[in-house]
Amino acid sequence: MAESLARRGVDVAVFALFPGALAEAFSTRTGLPVYGPQQLEELMRWAPDIIHSHHVTTFHLLGDLFPGVPRVHGILGLVPDLEQLPVNLAEASRVLAVSERDRDVIRARAPDLEVEVVRNWFDDRELRLAARMAPASNACHRLLVVSSHHAPERDAALDTLAAEGLVSWERAGAGAVPREITGAYLAEFDLVMSIGRTVLLAGAVGVPCIVADQHVSDGLLSAEVVDELAYHNFTGRARRLALTAEHLRAEIERSSRLDRDALSRRIRAGYSLSARSLHFLNVYEEVLAGWNRNETQLAPRRGEGMVYRDMAIHIAQLEAMMQSYRNSMSWRITAPMRKARAMARRWLSRSPGRHTAAQQQSH
Repeated sequence: MAESLARRGVDVAVFALFPGALAEAFSTRTGLPVYGPQQLEELMRWAPDIIHSHHVTTFHLLGDLFPGVPRVHGILGLVPDLEQLPVNLAEASRVLAVSERDRDVIRARAPDLEVEVVRNWFDDRELRLAARMAPASNACHRLLVVSSHHAPERDAALDTLAAEGLVSWERAGAGAVPREITGAYLAEFDLVMSIGRTVLLAGAVGVPCIVADQHVSDGLLSAEVVDELAYHNFTGRARRLALTAEHLRAEIERSSRLDRDALSRRIRAGYSLSARSLHFLNVYEEVLAGWNRNETQLAPRRGEGMVYRDMAIHIAQLEAMMQSYRNSMSWRITAPMRKARAMARRWLSRSPGRHTAAQQQSH
């Protein structure tokens, strides 16, 4: 998205809580700056005109760094702790939700907020249809799992199918070799299993995809079920089918009969990055056109921003330590680190329902 906006003439910088190898490679390739919690002074000198944030920590942290700068906040799903609603979300000039289900949950928690549904997208640069032919239903399928989570039940089910000769599989994501997930990369496989944007990218290039997270599945994506699964942002939580070997076997065998062309046309028509970046650009222009920095009355701050900033930096440090020592330290040593990170994230994602009065006083 940052690249797409930059191609439209927007001066873009990226902030990440814990930038790593992918962020460095992205910055080198595109020339766009990527800042982390250790470069806040540099980010302040960069001085944005508008902020588009995701995650509760960045909303608070960037709001504290840039009081008076208009903000657009996008919510990508309400299951992860860091996607919970910020306690002062009403400070946002525009609130975006990635699906109707997320919008409805947000409205239930904050009835006075206006929330626009802006669906997820796939990267439509250098698109091409998958070159691989669909294997026979009883042939060995080369399957890619795109996930940042180890899932014993899912992995055991796939190992069962691998022992039967139905699949050979590998995983890309955190804990695996870090790499950019492109359409060309997905097209090297017969089948993909993932959620969110990877689902859309696989569908766009004509690669069958089982929509599943580490716990549950919505089955094989087809043109006929796109609208149904979009309501839950392609998360595997619409049908919530168990990730058993029997379920995966049936979906893999069904993939050989998938109408790939119909699915590709459906996804390309409604979910392209180029269309989304144009919409975001229009949103930014509308927000800035209605924003008068001199007349803006800033709500009195209670010091929360500084606390959230420090907590965000601490979480980033914990993440870096865990990543560094994950393969070399014992569980007894890393477990306290996991507990500390979980406690910090729970604190950062406190339910906004418990802070309604304070929110109203501040606004």
